[in-house]
Amino acid sequence: MAVAAALTRLQAEAKCPICLDDLRDPVTTECGHNFCCFCIQQSWADPYKGFPCPLCPTSILSWIHFLKHRSLISVLAMTQNLLLSVK
Repeated sequence: MAVAAALTRLQAEAKCPICLDDLRDPVTTECGHNFCCFCIQQSWADPYKGFPCPLCPTSILSWIHFLKHRSLISVLAMTQNLLLSVK
């Protein structure tokens, strides 16, 4: 059961801090935080407020500077499959 517990902890780390769900179409900001692409864009609905990171005081230049996190997408899928096979 140690494997299941480790996978559960890993899955908890892979949650979007905005929607609190599994990261979907994850992007990484310049400050290194991960969010669902949709969530971070929605959190910046008012361009006059600028583009602050929801988790730290970093001001992000724009959503154009997001990095698609392809390896994180793969890790999330593998984690989900492992978690399902252990249960």
